[in-house]
Amino acid sequence: MKSAIGIDPGKSGYGFLLCEDNHYEFFGWPGLNLTFLILQRWQAKYDIKTAVLEDIPTLPGKPGFFNNTKLNRNFGQWEGLLMGAVIKRDYVKPKEWQSILLPARPGWTTTKHRSVITAQALIPGIDKHVHLKKHHNIADAALLAYIGLNR
Repeated sequence: MKSAIGIDPGKSGYGFLLCEDNHYEFFGWPGLNLTFLILQRWQAKYDIKTAVLEDIPTLPGKPGFFNNTKLNRNFGQWEGLLMGAVIKRDYVKPKEWQSILLPARPGWTTTKHRSVITAQALIPGIDKHVHLKKHHNIADAALLAYIGLNR
């Protein structure tokens, strides 16, 4: 059964595996070694079509933004682990996938809020884990996996 992985490499970082039958698994960044073991297990157990990483925007000289150095490091670690696990990688910029899956609607105030609502609408059962705005990282990773599965 085909599956895809979505990766939100942000501040906390989440990996989300989504299968065609809507089975899913996810995890928050537990460190390099455990992440690699999880990716290897997924690679052995599932027919992974691709892993879609949210490509990081460049934010030169933007005070108050999340530390870009750490974001670059997180992105590079995810990318290296996927290479090591021999999982094909695709990249999508935040504005690109958000413009497709998160259209502006009345009452849907932020992309974080829209991400949670859209993930709940597209992935059955995810509302058990993604129901608050603070769960947007999981929702983002889930939506990136959804893109990978449907490309």
